[in-house]
Amino acid sequence: MKWTILFITILFFSTCKTKEVKENNPPPESQPTVKTNELTPEPAKSDSKPNYLSVDYAKEKLLKNQTDSKVLTKAKALIHEANTLSKLKKNEEAILKFEEAFEYATDAEAYYRYGNVLSNVQKLEESIQAYDIALELGYEKDYYALYNKACSYSILKNADESFKFILLAVDKGYKAIPYMQEDPDLEYIRSLPEWKSKYKEIKKRFKERDELEKSKG
Repeated sequence: MKWTILFITILFFSTCKTKEVKENNPPPESQPTVKTNELTPEPAKSDSKPNYLSVDYAKEKLLKNQTDSKVLTKAKALIHEANTLSKLKKNEEAILKFEEAFEYATDAEAYYRYGNVLSNVQKLEESIQAYDIALELGYEKDYYALYNKACSYSILKNADESFKFILLAVDKGYKAIPYMQEDPDLEYIRSLPEWKSKYKEIKKRFKERDELEKSKG
């Protein structure tokens, strides 16, 4: 009997202790399942700048078509700053300033000067595009844009295009014929065997145009 009572007592305390341990240390709650696609980051948004060398972009933003006076004032101020930087030979800064201006409005002469600074930093293909836009927008001194295209093509060692645009420039009114003999941008085409004959043709075209102009009075 004594041993029976002792066994029951031990069993009672053992059961209580086990219950206490379970109450004090409950099983961990199950964690919710995380779907893989919830952790996938969103793709970065494109932050590319406008295509300033697009004819459509240039026409859409044309200065003379703008009606907002604040936009006009801002664009003109930025173009003026860009021209000042260009004169100071700060070409890279001028490029950025022209592009900032084009965010507000575009202009034929501004694109011509934009082409010049692009050429100055040897962005020749882009300079040709800028001159083309200047012409498309109706740049009044088109012969300068055509001549400068010829210069860019010469630096690119594209003689055919260079000669082509020199003649077009002369036909449109370019007059600084003797300067072609020393213009550093035309160094490549002057080095070619055909330069002498081409130069004679250039002078002939200039003379014909000059005589035509004089005949018109």
